[in-house]
Amino acid sequence: MVASLNSALLDSKQAIKALWNEEYNSKTQKRLKAFIDEGFIKVLQVGGERGKIYVPRKEIEKFLQNVDLDNSN
Repeated sequence: MVASLNSALLDSKQAIKALWNEEYNSKTQKRLKAFIDEGFIKVLQVGGERGKIYVPRKEIEKFLQNVDLDNSN
């Protein structure tokens, strides 16, 4: 159960790599935060407002699918 849960949730660094194939830095961290704040990507936040965030893999797949659909027009 723990292994499947770990593969279903990505931390910020893993999410940035999966979304944009870029390394984690202040620029990509701000970009991820902006997408979260705008509601494009839903996350799980552990430890309160300044706690660690986890992005469900399904959210990344859904986001990338929407991007592909937007670019196909």
